[in-house]
Amino acid sequence: MTQKVWSCNEWDPLKEIIIGTSIGANIPQNDLSHHATNYANLTAEQYDVMPKGEYPLHVYEQAEEDLNNICSILEQANITVYRPDTSVIDFTTSVSNGRWTTDQYEAYCPRDSITVIGDTIIEGAMSLRARYHETFLFNKLFQDKMMAGSKWLPMPKPMLNDSLYRIQPGVDPSITEEEPILDPANIIRMGYDILYLISNTGNAKGAQWLRNTLGPEFTVHEMYDLYSWAHVDSTIMPLRPGLVVLNAHRVPKDKIPSVFDGWDIIWYTDDMCVGQKALMEYAPASHWIGMNVLSIDPDTVMVPQEETHLMSAMEKHGITPVPVQMRHMRTLAGGPHCVSCDLVREGKLESYWR
Repeated sequence: MTQKVWSCNEWDPLKEIIIGTSIGANIPQNDLSHHATNYANLTAEQYDVMPKGEYPLHVYEQAEEDLNNICSILEQANITVYRPDTSVIDFTTSVSNGRWTTDQYEAYCPRDSITVIGDTIIEGAMSLRARYHETFLFNKLFQDKMMAGSKWLPMPKPMLNDSLYRIQPGVDPSITEEEPILDPANIIRMGYDILYLISNTGNAKGAQWLRNTLGPEFTVHEMYDLYSWAHVDSTIMPLRPGLVVLNAHRVPKDKIPSVFDGWDIIWYTDDMCVGQKALMEYAPASHWIGMNVLSIDPDTVMVPQEETHLMSAMEKHGITPVPVQMRHMRTLAGGPHCVSCDLVREGKLESYWR
């Protein structure tokens, strides 16, 4: 019998999850939103000559093998795993809203487009045009979850006009406040408190939409001046109450969110980060993707297998790391946390603010 969704944080014992797929993954042809969202550090000339279109066949084969292995590990732990319904979208076709047309992107990272807060499924309003229809891949699953009692809330569909995007080479990218934008990978769920990274994939209007939608029971904390490029889960990753991984390159000690006062911190430094080579010169994910980990429960965390130093640091705090192979996480822009979206975790809604 289908169970309604329930997930209040990033670490309670996992029961149901979505794992993405590499099927159909594609680099969009030249598009303003793709340049602004993923490559705003590049000049127009550099962006124009970047490889576009399909990846080499071995990328799909190896990435899918790695994802299938992750599914097997989770299923062996009695966790129900769902996959995107790739029959819904033909990734070889273009996507358009009548004002612009671009290529499809991928379904590798469901965390980017959807999240669960309590008993509510939230579909984001993503900044990348190529992902405009991505949540269709989960439509049937979400209908089933709705019939089981879940709330299901898509954000207002954004227009994504050219005026939304600002590109200034050499300056951090940004989006305007023309309309609410939120990639759900911009948030960290900590019970009644939601950390929200202001970046080029989530603006202040997106935070206000989330605040209004969740109501007074929740507090949405906007984080500025940390990492303005994209998602938060290679910058801040709480593992359980009292323990968090922070990216030392992106989180200055005087900018640590106060929710973590008194917590133990694993500083993910240049020395700790092993990193991974990418297929192309301008990979959409940096080597910091290595801290993009997935908590199976408060004592068990799935970690990219290269990150031996990070795993050792976790073990010192009593956490059992589960190493997994992800050969193309930089090329396809997702580690274990990105390629997943938890639907059901045990536990209750509570406060972790000391």
